[in-house]
Amino acid sequence: TAQSPEAVAAGVFHNDVISVGHEDFFLYHEHAFVDTDRILRALRRAFFRRCGKPIRVFTVRSSDLNLADAVSTYLFNSQIVTLPGGGFLLLAAEECRRHSGSRKILGRLLEEGFVARVEYLHLRQSMRNGGGPACLRLRVELTEGEWGAVNPKSVFNESLYRRLKALVSRDYRDRLGSADLRDPDLFMECRSIISGLKSF
Repeated sequence: TAQSPEAVAAGVFHNDVISVGHEDFFLYHEHAFVDTDRILRALRRAFFRRCGKPIRVFTVRSSDLNLADAVSTYLFNSQIVTLPGGGFLLLAAEECRRHSGSRKILGRLLEEGFVARVEYLHLRQSMRNGGGPACLRLRVELTEGEWGAVNPKSVFNESLYRRLKALVSRDYRDRLGSADLRDPDLFMECRSIISGLKSF
């Protein structure tokens, strides 16, 4: 599946900046792919064959949200989760609320029943570094047995948070300029931090 050159030129460096899927729901921009019709036909066939039901597809037109605004608001990098009582919650960046086009699309997703709720998050630092809500996680579904096999040291909790925060406060530089990249001490500091993490 090839991304549209037009989307790449607009700053779509990963496909999750221009499309997103969750369970039986697929949200995409009309300029996300090369030969979109063929891709959608294949997706519909594969999903029905695997799941025994049709996939629900929502197409965002350029007339409603152009590629530049899709990238700047990170609408498609929203995080979608299943609510305990059913239905989907879509977590979008605050930029989507402030942009009329993105906000209207999210309103339509609510009205047409694609999602049950929309909430917005203030993610200014993440957004400035090229990441929206979905970039704040790597979601891996585990069975109870698989979860029990996970190394307890890798499970995030309050104790681990305090230790990581102390490591960052003690060992990370509070700013990094181009000159620092030529500083041999930076390399040694990074090695020291990695060694520190191994002891966690």
